[in-house]
Amino acid sequence: MIIAFLSLSVCLNVLMVWYAKKLLGTIRFIQENAEAIQNISEDFKEHLGVVNQMEMYFGDETLSELLKHAEHVSTQITTLNEIMENPNETEADEDGEQEED
Repeated sequence: MIIAFLSLSVCLNVLMVWYAKKLLGTIRFIQENAEAIQNISEDFKEHLGVVNQMEMYFGDETLSELLKHAEHVSTQITTLNEIMENPNETEADEDGEQEED
């Protein structure tokens, strides 16, 4: 009987290690892609800023609003990357804010 429980325990531990390794690989993949998206967003924001400063488009409200939106998206992506890089710090910040309430 004890051998059966020991075998079951070993099998479950091996399964959990495999699952944890697979999850870490998925998280790494997501983080790398989020960084790529952030770089693309920053490049787009810079390009849009250059176009907005061109004499032909200078002061165009549509481009100005698009530039603000691009900056907002870039900020949100940066925040997401920071959360993914340091999830424990984010949880600690949230706990501190909840205690203040």
